[in-house]
Amino acid sequence: MDKNASKINYEFLDSSRNFIYDARETGKTHTSFQYEIVLFTAIRNGDIHGVKMSLELYQKSGLIIGHMSNNPLREIHYWAVATIAVAIHYAILGGLDESEAYQLSDRYIQEIDLLKTMDECIDYLCRKAMELVSV
Repeated sequence: MDKNASKINYEFLDSSRNFIYDARETGKTHTSFQYEIVLFTAIRNGDIHGVKMSLELYQKSGLIIGHMSNNPLREIHYWAVATIAVAIHYAILGGLDESEAYQLSDRYIQEIDLLKTMDECIDYLCRKAMELVSV
């Protein structure tokens, strides 16, 4: 999945004071929660094939990410950290030792802090999803 991960298209939603109205008008909203459930359930189940299939689903559909900051780099980091936090919780639910999981989480977040582009973050998160089902 490494080289293909960067083929996941993405976009951030614009800042809006009236998100619900804008979403109705443009039809643009966050990526479906159902896609997240598929990925995180595969992580919980230690299902490497399920993780690969989920990442392929993201390749086909892309990502639409909410507006979290006016600073583009901070926005990338916020999204990546939130994604890692949820993935770690699902890995714990699947049986990963809690102490080991939180140590991984801390290391992942420190590494995320060094990333500079969204493509780097997407590639990194795809690798870590695969890693979580392999530990």
